[in-house]
Amino acid sequence: MSASSTYTSPETGKTYTVVSGGTVTGKDYNGTVQTAQSGTAVSGTQMTAGASMGMLPPANMWGTVSYPASQVIVDGGAAIDSNISGISYLSGGLMISEDRMVQESATQIIESGGFASNTYLGPVTTSIIKNGGISDNVSIMGDRLQTGGPMNPSANAIFSATQIVSSGGILHTATLESSGTLILNGGSADHITVGTGTVLQRTGTLSDVLVNQGGVLSVSADQSAENVVTSGGVIILDRNANLTGTFQEMYQTTISLTDLGNNPSAVSGVMVKDGTTPGSVLEVVSSGAIMNRISVKDDFSSPYYFKSAPSGQGIDLMIGTPCYCPGTLIATPDGERPVDKLMIGDNVLTATGETRPIRWIGRRSYDPMFAYGNRDILPIVFQKGSLGNQLPRRDLTVSPLHAMFVDGYLIPALHLVNGLSILQIEKPSYISYIHIELETHDILLAEGAPSESFLDDSSRGMFHNAYEYNELYPDAPIVPPQYCAPRLEDGTELARIHQRLKNYAQQVLSEKAA
Repeated sequence: MSASSTYTSPETGKTYTVVSGGTVTGKDYNGTVQTAQSGTAVSGTQMTAGASMGMLPPANMWGTVSYPASQVIVDGGAAIDSNISGISYLSGGLMISEDRMVQESATQIIESGGFASNTYLGPVTTSIIKNGGISDNVSIMGDRLQTGGPMNPSANAIFSATQIVSSGGILHTATLESSGTLILNGGSADHITVGTGTVLQRTGTLSDVLVNQGGVLSVSADQSAENVVTSGGVIILDRNANLTGTFQEMYQTTISLTDLGNNPSAVSGVMVKDGTTPGSVLEVVSSGAIMNRISVKDDFSSPYYFKSAPSGQGIDLMIGTPCYCPGTLIATPDGERPVDKLMIGDNVLTATGETRPIRWIGRRSYDPMFAYGNRDILPIVFQKGSLGNQLPRRDLTVSPLHAMFVDGYLIPALHLVNGLSILQIEKPSYISYIHIELETHDILLAEGAPSESFLDDSSRGMFHNAYEYNELYPDAPIVPPQYCAPRLEDGTELARIHQRLKNYAQQVLSEKAA
C-alpha cells in the first residue's frame, strides 16, 4: 500500500496518512485480516469472505473451503469507505449429495481509539464497535444471497448485516435496510434511520431515531430512546421503557407494549404535564401503575386506542389514522402498490383477477375540527383480520360510506362498525381520502380485502380535484350509476353479517385471552 494523501477525522480530530485498501478476499484457511494501523487511514476497501476447493481438515477430504475475512481498526487507525460482505458458496465439492449453498461471514472490529467512516455492511456481516471505538455514517444493509445449488438456482433469502455497539462504543449516523440490525449494548448511537431493519436497544444511549414503515425499534426494560419520529413503523416497549425528548408520529404507528397482559380494557392512556419535558407526557397505565411514558408535543392530537396484539401476547397502542391514503396497498399486476403512488392510466387488479386501467383518482381532505361528530366523514378502521380469512392483511382505513364487499354484498363501512375489530375514529389528527375510479364500477383489493372502486352517484363534486375529470373527459356522457354488486344498507341480511363479524371478533379476543 502506498500513501496518497492525508485525512483528518471530524470525530477524533486526528490526521491520518491515507493508503489504498484495495480488494481483500479470504484466501487461506485462517481467513484474511486487514489491519488499519495507527496513524493510517485505509481507504476504499472491498472486503469479501472467500471460498475455494481444498482439503477439509481434520478428515482431509476434498471439498469447498470457506475463508472468513476481517477488518480490524486498531488504536490510532482509521478505515474510510469500506465495503464489507459475506458470501454464499457451493459446498460439498465432489459429493453431489452435499450440493448446497452455505454462507461465510465477514467482520469489522473497531478497537478503542479506532475510527471508521462511510462503511457499507453487506449480508452475513458483523461490525463490532468496542469501548472507545467510533463509527460514523454506516449503511447496515444486508442483501439477498443464493440458498439453492445448481439444481435450484432461483432459491434465495435475505441475510442480515449487524452492527453491535458495545459499552463505551460510539455510533453516529446509520441507515438500516434489508433486515439490517443494530444492537446497542451499552454504547451510544444517534441519528439512526430504520427502514426495513431493526434497532435493539438493550442498554445504552439512543437518540434521534426515524422509524419508517417496515422498521422496528425495540427498547428494553428500563431504557429510554430520545427524540423518536415514526412514519408507519413499529416500536416495542418493554416494562418501564420510555420515549423521552419528543415523540413525533407522522403516519400510523403501532407501539407494542410487551408487559401489559392481553386485556386492552385494563390499559389506559393519560396525558399529563409534569415539568420534565417541554411538552406533555402520555402515560400508559395498567392496574393503577405507570408502565410506560411517551413524551409528545403539547399540540399532540392524534387519536390513539389500545388493542390486543395480533400474536396474543401484549397490548398494541395504535396511534394515527391513515384514511385510505398514503401507504394503503392496492393490488396491481406488478404487486401491491401504495394508493398514493398510483396514477391515472396505471393498471390495477380486481377481485376477479382482471387487469383494468385507472380512469381517475379523486382526492379530498377535511379539517378534523369540522369532522368531529360527523359520522359520515369520520374514518372507519378495519383492524387486521377483522373480515375473516386474515383479511385485511393490515389495518385498513376507509371513509364511512366506502363499501366493502362482504358475503356477496357491497356494504358501507359505517354499517359494519362493531366496537371490537371495526371502529370509527372519533378524533383523528387529519383526514385525507383517496378514491380510484375505473371505466365501470368494480371491486379492488385494498390490503388484500375486497373494496369498491369509486362510482359517481352525483358525488364527484365532494373531491377537491373534481374539475380535473371534466378537463380530462369533456365529452364524457352522463350515465346512471350502476353498481357491480347488490348494495346492502339495512335489513335482516345486514344484521346477520354484522353479527357474524362481531361474533368472530369476540371469538378471536377470547382465544387470545385464554
